[in-house]
Amino acid sequence: MGGVVFLLLAAGFAAAGLRLSWETLPQDRYTEVVWWSPASWMFAGLFGFAGLYLVVTGGIWKRDSRFQPMSSEQLVAAVQNAAVPFCVCLDCMLFLPYEVSVGRCPRCESSGSCLEVHNGADRKTALNAIPPGR
Repeated sequence: MGGVVFLLLAAGFAAAGLRLSWETLPQDRYTEVVWWSPASWMFAGLFGFAGLYLVVTGGIWKRDSRFQPMSSEQLVAAVQNAAVPFCVCLDCMLFLPYEVSVGRCPRCESSGSCLEVHNGADRKTALNAIPPGR
């Protein structure tokens, strides 16, 4: 969604740059040549590259097969058998290696429902927090 918005902004700035280059907007020549036309092309390029980057890479965590939501039973088994440290997102029902998520779920960007497990007490807390039958 954000990438599409940036691409639309890039198109708007490119259209403004074209209109300034074709002298269809009333501006004095100095302002047009020195400031508005180069600035609009610069913003068009900036938003265009950012938009393409977000469109191509956006939602990569949702498409990655390693980070798909689990059932409650699968998540309990993963938490019981995993070596610490790791993280568990209770909103997404995900098991995350510690290298991937340090206190924040990369899928939903939540920090409140992402539990870090460092020892046995944390593991017990995570197991008790997993909602049953989901």
